[in-house]
Amino acid sequence: MPKQIKKNVLRKGEKKSRIAAVVSMVCALAFAVVVIILLPSLTEDESPVKAAIITAGFVIFTASCVVHLVLSFICYKREMNFTVLFQGIVSSLSTFFCLVNFRFMTVLLLSGLKLDSAAESLVGDMTMTEFVSSQTSGWVCMIIAAVAMIVLGILGITRLAKR
Repeated sequence: MPKQIKKNVLRKGEKKSRIAAVVSMVCALAFAVVVIILLPSLTEDESPVKAAIITAGFVIFTASCVVHLVLSFICYKREMNFTVLFQGIVSSLSTFFCLVNFRFMTVLLLSGLKLDSAAESLVGDMTMTEFVSSQTSGWVCMIIAAVAMIVLGILGITRLAKR
């Protein structure tokens, strides 16, 4: 009698982690679209609504990275799944890269809400132009974080579809 090939079963913890990766991918894409559309016009009119939308997108994306990393590490602890552990490590790096931009997002929100004195106190001795130009590395980190979560989301979709 021929041997039957067993399907690689998707366990409960891994499924939660993969779904969180897909949600984080959607949040990364939405945040990228919001930044691309609203940030250039925000520098011209300093709209509080636009600043709040960009900041909310940042917070939601960061929170989705945190949720994914927590679910990944819980899954690894319970199921000893090293693939999910690696994804949790990537997600924790994405969370760190998001937190690198926390000060910039706070200054952006405070400037948009016309709280210039509070924004200037966060900027310190630099002018606002110098501060914004010094944020290049932070934005590169944010792009890396978004791309990493998009890749994890695509991997999550393919794994969920194969089950």
